[in-house]
Amino acid sequence: MNCKMSANLKKLKDLVDEQAEDEGLWFLDPLCSEAYLQASLRRLHAEIEDMLEEYKNDN
Repeated sequence: MNCKMSANLKKLKDLVDEQAEDEGLWFLDPLCSEAYLQASLRRLHAEIEDMLEEYKNDN
């Protein structure tokens, strides 16, 4: 595994860990947390897409 891929995997792991610890994602009131949850999922999705695109361009 190259250094860039390792750095990208660490970045994803850090983001996942951050979201796992974010109490805002675990609200009991579904109306309050829905928009916040969707924004967090979009952020994670964007990071994964960017990293996959980088990987594809490097190979």
